[in-house]
Amino acid sequence: MKRLFLLPVMVILFFCLPAAAKAADGVDINRLLASASVNGAAGFINNPSAYFPGHMKLCLAIHRFSFKANIGLFDMAEAGLLLDFGSSSDVVEILKGLKIGAKAGILREEVSFISVSAGIQNFPVYVFDGIEDTGFAAYIAASKKAGNANITAGIKKDLSAGDYNFVVLRFIGDISLLIYDTVLAIVEYDGNDFNAGVRVSMNYNLNAEIFVVGINRFGGAAEMGVFLRDHFVFGISYVQ
Repeated sequence: MKRLFLLPVMVILFFCLPAAAKAADGVDINRLLASASVNGAAGFINNPSAYFPGHMKLCLAIHRFSFKANIGLFDMAEAGLLLDFGSSSDVVEILKGLKIGAKAGILREEVSFISVSAGIQNFPVYVFDGIEDTGFAAYIAASKKAGNANITAGIKKDLSAGDYNFVVLRFIGDISLLIYDTVLAIVEYDGNDFNAGVRVSMNYNLNAEIFVVGINRFGGAAEMGVFLRDHFVFGISYVQ
């Protein structure tokens, strides 16, 4: 029932409206790096970063019909959930599709030059239907800020196909740059596809996001509607 999608939108607006009067001048890059990715974990487009929301700080996001909520823990971890409102018109089926994720810090660049974190994403709560095609994965990410730029690299293991051979891993990487004080430009390789996009700070808490995914697969879309559906992601995120 896609009308239920209005519920997370209203939740985000509820948190954002009290902060709407705050200008986004010279936004802290850390807030943009703590926003939820399409896959839920704090990060970029599809990839996680090694960063988190602050302790007990909330991050909410919507991409397409997918709602994410993360909370930071002790400045060294995060826990989150992902709910896909576009997967079904049945409320029970939507709730059965609930996925969770978690990330824990290993190193912080304030004391160790780089930040390193490890985590899981998209673990299905309702495991009785199996984990195939759920996007369940484990990852390690290393991030380093250099002024207004950030470089993140890591490895990811897709576990949703039931393959637990950790010898076969996928490389992931992101380069991002804060431009015009409020726009984070992102170029990414997620282990399968090349992606790019921007995350724009609208005020102190609210970000608007436009991503282009699967750039290397552009030739496979025969119609404009299919092209937009498969390759464009619009989102909104809130960082407390």
